[in-house]
Amino acid sequence: MDNLPSTSKMQRLPNKNKKLTEAELLKLLEEDSDECVLSGSEYNPSDEEESDIEDESNSDSSLLDENARQSVKSNDQQNNDDEWYEVDCTHLRLDIQFPGNESYVYDDRYPQNRTELTPFHVYRKLIDDEILQLIVEETNRNAAQVKNAQRYSRSSRIHAWKPTNKEEILKFLGCVMYMGVVKLPKIADYWSKSPLYNFTFISSVMTRNRFQLLLRFLHFADNTAALPNDRCHKIRKLFEMTQLRFAQQCNPGSILVIDESMIPFRGRLLFKQYIPSK
Repeated sequence: MDNLPSTSKMQRLPNKNKKLTEAELLKLLEEDSDECVLSGSEYNPSDEEESDIEDESNSDSSLLDENARQSVKSNDQQNNDDEWYEVDCTHLRLDIQFPGNESYVYDDRYPQNRTELTPFHVYRKLIDDEILQLIVEETNRNAAQVKNAQRYSRSSRIHAWKPTNKEEILKFLGCVMYMGVVKLPKIADYWSKSPLYNFTFISSVMTRNRFQLLLRFLHFADNTAALPNDRCHKIRKLFEMTQLRFAQQCNPGSILVIDESMIPFRGRLLFKQYIPSK
C-alpha cells in the first residue's frame, strides 16, 4: 500500500478529454520516475539467484570446453585413421591341422582308370537301383489309389496311365535336373515347336503327357502306412536311404564347412518358415 500514489496526486491528474501540454507531460514523467526510485522497485538479485547464475555460467562453460575437447579428439582420431600402421595378429592365428583322412570311397564298379570316371557314375552310386525301385513302387501304388478313389471323365489324362519302371524314372529325374538348369516359363514350353523354344532334348526322352503323368503321381511312401505324428512321412524313407548312401561314399574330416540352401515354397505346411526378406 505504501507504493500506491497518494490521493492528492490522483486529484492533480488532468481530465482525459483534455489535451496535455508538453510541460505537463514532462512533469508526469518525472513524478513516475521518482515514485519508482522511492518504492524500491528496482531489480536487485538475491544471493541465491546470483549463485544460480554463476552455476549456470560455469556449467555452460564446462560444456563448451568438453565439446571442444571432443571435437579435437575426433579430428585427431580421423587423422590417425588415415595413417597406415602395422597390426599384431599373432594372437589371432589358429593352428588348424587338417587330419588328412578326407577321402571319397572309390567303388569297385567304377572304371579302373580313374580318368574315365564321370559324374553319372557317382550319381548312380548315390541314386542306386534300390532307391529307383522305391520310387517305382510308390508311384505305381499312388496312381492306382488315385484312379480308384473316384471316377474321371473319358477325356481325362489319367486313363492313359501305365505302370512305370526304373529306366523311365531315371529318365524322368534327368529331365527334372535339366529343367533346373535350362529354365523356361512353363513346363509345356520344353516340348514347344516354336523357334523361340528349340529344345529337342526333353522331347526326345519322353512325351509331354507322359512327363506330366509321372509328375502327377510321383510318390515316395505309402499313404496308407503313414504314421499320424510323422509330418515328414512322405519323404522319410527316401531321406533315410539317401542319407545312408551319402555317408557311405565320403569319409569327412574334422574340419567341415556346411552350406545351406533355401527352397522357395508357398504351400501349406505346419513347420515351414516364411522369411519375406529371402
